[in-house]
Amino acid sequence: MKTPVWIAALCVGNLFSLAAQDSLKVELPEIQITASKRLVKVMPDRTVYELRDDPEAHASTLLDMLRKVPFVSVDGEENIRVNGSQNFQVYVDGKPSNLYTSNPKAVFRSLPASAIERIEVITDPGARYDAEGVSGILNLITRKQRFEGYSGSLMASGSNRYAQAGGFGMMAYGRFSLSGNYIYSYSKNKIETNYAQWQKGDRPGSLTSFQSGRFQTPYHQGGLEASFELDSLHLLSASASFNFYRPQTEGTGTYQKEDAFASPLYRYSEQTENQNQAGGASAKIDYQQTSSRRKGEMLTLSYQYSYLRNKQTLFRHKSSFEGDTSALGGLYRLPFLFQDDQGNTHEHTAQLDYYLPFTPIHALEAGAKHIFRRNASDTQSLYRPDEASAWLPFPDQPDISYRHRQHITSLYGAYHLRASTWGADAGIRLEHTAQQVEQEDEPDYTYRHWDWVPSLSLFYQPHEAHSLKLGYNQRIRRPDITYLNPARILSSTSVSYGNPALVSEKHHRWTLNYNYVSPQFTLQAMATYLKGRHIIDAYSFVDEEGMVHKTYGNKVHSKGWVLQAYLNYNPSPKTHFSLNGQAGYVRLEISKGDPHYLEGWNHAGGCGNVFFNGSQRFPHGWQLVATGGMMVSESSLGTSYRPYYYYGCMLQKSFWDEKLTLALRLQDFAQRATHSRYETHYPDYSEKVDSLLFGRSVALTLSYRFGNLKEGVKKATRSIQNEDVKRKP
Repeated sequence: MKTPVWIAALCVGNLFSLAAQDSLKVELPEIQITASKRLVKVMPDRTVYELRDDPEAHASTLLDMLRKVPFVSVDGEENIRVNGSQNFQVYVDGKPSNLYTSNPKAVFRSLPASAIERIEVITDPGARYDAEGVSGILNLITRKQRFEGYSGSLMASGSNRYAQAGGFGMMAYGRFSLSGNYIYSYSKNKIETNYAQWQKGDRPGSLTSFQSGRFQTPYHQGGLEASFELDSLHLLSASASFNFYRPQTEGTGTYQKEDAFASPLYRYSEQTENQNQAGGASAKIDYQQTSSRRKGEMLTLSYQYSYLRNKQTLFRHKSSFEGDTSALGGLYRLPFLFQDDQGNTHEHTAQLDYYLPFTPIHALEAGAKHIFRRNASDTQSLYRPDEASAWLPFPDQPDISYRHRQHITSLYGAYHLRASTWGADAGIRLEHTAQQVEQEDEPDYTYRHWDWVPSLSLFYQPHEAHSLKLGYNQRIRRPDITYLNPARILSSTSVSYGNPALVSEKHHRWTLNYNYVSPQFTLQAMATYLKGRHIIDAYSFVDEEGMVHKTYGNKVHSKGWVLQAYLNYNPSPKTHFSLNGQAGYVRLEISKGDPHYLEGWNHAGGCGNVFFNGSQRFPHGWQLVATGGMMVSESSLGTSYRPYYYYGCMLQKSFWDEKLTLALRLQDFAQRATHSRYETHYPDYSEKVDSLLFGRSVALTLSYRFGNLKEGVKKATRSIQNEDVKRKP
């Protein structure tokens, strides 16, 4: 078998000639024609990756396959980025999914890629989309079935790090169709962290620690979708879904404090237990009416309800105190600590959409939407001086009851032009935000604001293989409850809490995109300039007792650029090679006002990544896959990240006309653990974190497809898409 180096050399040396060739293979004595399927397609407003045509999807999770999608990256800690940013939104079949967006890596890690037909990367959302989703939208199109009959698939996978099993089923009878799915997974891992902190000012000194922990996550996900065609012009569809996961972490750590002259002050040990209950459910109904007079004219009415839950229970026990414990901050002197934080979100959305193509090349669309969102959080903090004592209220930390209500009303209008070789999209969106914050022992906080959100893109395609796009859009991001919640959560080295006074961010994006697509070679290149105002970013400070506080503010302005490129090369129908990479530079500047001690404190840094994927198919259903990558994460205020890398390979075999697939996957197999490093520097303190994540794994996957159904549950073409909230990655 040829090596990847040979393939890369062949790719460079024969680029222009190979790009023009048709991917056909002729074998004698009988003639056999095999055509390469185009995995990447370019549309005026999105890039499409045809997951159904990628044979690796049979034995991979969706998280694995995202590393092959243009303008998408997945780092060693499984953080997902679109256009280099973690501030993106997730849709399922063109509909927003709070369940997926709230924790995408947990969901994608557990979702078999074989359940998804294609992935759409929407890099320039138009006026029809909510003003949220700064870096773009990931739209997951599930496998569709429609004709009479049934179809399904079963999947099971196990490794030394995780196990998962799931099933998908679909049926259709007459005008009625139904599909359902359920997935269960269980993952476990361990981590070791070396931490160092240096404080300046009135309480100089250093704190060092070594922490080790084990975590496990059981995960459940399921859903139902149904549709009924009243007649050829009227469609009624409904869907419901849920996911639930319960991460649990147990850890131990040792902590030592020294003064400015490196003399020991104190030392202690700590045991921690952390249990979360997270997830939620949603239900939605759509009514779609198409016109019998004008082709493409469409009216859609939609309603959606969703519920999210996040409960966190934290227990800490300190022991083996040595030295001057009075040097500990007040909260850290408590030997037994218990905190319980219960948060939830209820959301109701109603929407009207109208689409009118009034000539073969001209179209208009307009719509209205209202979202009512209610966030709530109740936090209780207790302590006890020894194991035999009763739990008592936490000193200087009263119980917190927090309520946040939000009404978002929006109107939009857009114009679309599609000529033979070029097109244009222009739109405007008006959004009104009204929110109220209620908190015990604090005055109510009310915020009202109007936002005009314009968008414009020009698309030119002189040839089927070449296209050029120029775009501008303005986006906003509203903080969700994880940024707003004032509950003070104590960790081993700091106390963190949200800021109820946060307001929405504003971002401007200019993009220039070039695409070349042929059966054998694909090149996508995009240059982006970004400018943001009142960015929500974390910052830290040290109080008079030497405790580090971590919270959020709107005091950051940003600007920067990003260059991205995606290359896909298929020298033969059975050989695949791709590179997906980007490089960027971002500068963050503090505006005047609070926090005063950071005024004039600016931060800048570069970021980038490169990901490699190669596969070779052999006779009799065998396939070998190799993956690898390196990444430097984007800097945040005061924090810079070090590079890290990953690699893996997979051998799979298909049986029975590819209905049964067996795969063996090796991940980071040549090393004990992967490193994750970052450093934070502020005027009064600095910290350095070096973690070892034990990700080496050997996995075996078995999947089986059955049934005779060809297409899927019909869905409304336009539907509710809530992407107006910024959530923590």
